[in-house]
Amino acid sequence: MHRLTLTWWIVWPLFTAVTGRLILDRACGDPDYLLPALTSDPRSAWPLALVYIAGHIWFVWSYLVVVKAAGTIVPSVSAIKTVWRGHLAKLLLMTAVFLLEYAPTGLWSAIGRLTGCR
Repeated sequence: MHRLTLTWWIVWPLFTAVTGRLILDRACGDPDYLLPALTSDPRSAWPLALVYIAGHIWFVWSYLVVVKAAGTIVPSVSAIKTVWRGHLAKLLLMTAVFLLEYAPTGLWSAIGRLTGCR
């Protein structure tokens, strides 16, 4: 658990930045061709992909830590709170970023039209 909470300080800010930029492209750009300036050059595409994958690995890792401690693949909220103790905010912040990342593209397009950036 200690390694998980330590790596959060690296993974969460980077993953949040990448996710934020992806959301901006979904809202104001072409939702089917995200980050064209960054993804067209391997020197920026690979680090971007690694950050994105690291966020997903961290999230799966956090789930597996709770599953192991709880002894069930569907841990209760109390089990999650018990395992995460004083670090629950880290899990909640990462969960919030994932909810934004996996929100429907149509939502971001609608927000882009409402804000006038599309």
